[in-house]
Amino acid sequence: IAEQLNQSPMTEKEKIQKIYNYVKDNIVWDGEYYLYIDNLKNSFKTKSGNGTEVNSILLCILHAAGISADPVLISTRDYGELQKEYCFLNQFNHMVVKAKTKDEKFNLDATDQYRPFQLVDKNCLSIPGYVASEKKYYWTNIKNAVPSKSSLLYFLKLDNEDKVSGKLSYSCNNYLG
Repeated sequence: IAEQLNQSPMTEKEKIQKIYNYVKDNIVWDGEYYLYIDNLKNSFKTKSGNGTEVNSILLCILHAAGISADPVLISTRDYGELQKEYCFLNQFNHMVVKAKTKDEKFNLDATDQYRPFQLVDKNCLSIPGYVASEKKYYWTNIKNAVPSKSSLLYFLKLDNEDKVSGKLSYSCNNYLG
């Protein structure tokens, strides 16, 4: 997929989105949060793996396409709160990916085939993450780049007998959807 993307005229964001969609649609998450990778080649071959393996495949393809991306180690909400003063690996149980273009940064988690681009799992949202870049290591906060919205629209009519009738429309997106 990286070779195909490098040959087509796309923006970096479009490439990131295309790779993200490819991984989430083709590599099945086994439901396990586990920081360590057993056999990445086997995960790619069998098209399944734990959360870190799925996102490592995403990271590898992004790098192959020339996209700047780093692994971000996190502790999901279920696993417990991080002690940032003591950075031990046993505090982490998952990895997401931070991809970058010149103008934007994206937190990506390709473990759910139904999750839209730029949304991370709710279990990984609003928590600290440890970015393990080749050049530097630093803490970051995992945030949602796209706001969730809900709207309620109603058209009501009051008749001569003081009865109300009408239509109600409710819509929501992202985490509220």
